[in-house]
Amino acid sequence: MKKIDISHFSSGLVVPVLIIAGILFGYLALYPQYKQIKDSKSELAAKETAAADKKSSVNSIKNLVAQLNDKRAQLAPVEESLPLSPDIPELLANLEFLGRQSGMVVENIQVAPLQDVLGPDGKVRESSDKLGMIRADMTVNGRYPQLLAFILNMETNLRLLDVQSINFGAASSESQNQSYVLEMITYYQKP
Repeated sequence: MKKIDISHFSSGLVVPVLIIAGILFGYLALYPQYKQIKDSKSELAAKETAAADKKSSVNSIKNLVAQLNDKRAQLAPVEESLPLSPDIPELLANLEFLGRQSGMVVENIQVAPLQDVLGPDGKVRESSDKLGMIRADMTVNGRYPQLLAFILNMETNLRLLDVQSINFGAASSESQNQSYVLEMITYYQKP
């Protein structure tokens, strides 16, 4: 009979058992950690994607705000020519300034809201619900070249002023000044 070598047997049995035990330990101890790391990486990738989407949204909003500011800057002259309210104190100051700038003496300014305006054909002009009108009657005194300068200054003024009529008074014999009554219409944006 042959003798069984226990050292050979133990090394043939113990080594594979130890290898299997090591693999089993690695599987039971390290695999959950590996799975957790893998899940964390996928969660991190999802959060990075969400952060990139939010960053692009923020950039889009910043671009929209910049475009809005550009449009506001472009609309500033429109708001000056068509104010958002009747702004009668500014209109009065503006008319008086234009008169003085032209060398005219401003004698009287009357301002009133206007509902209906007649066109050149004598019919009522249609106006939109968003456009308000103000009638301004202004009496000024000066010479004819000053009146022309006043009208030219009104044309270059930012606020829209439509001269409807000009009435001439008699000229003063000593100063050669004349009295002029200008009927004008100006506009504003209704809220």
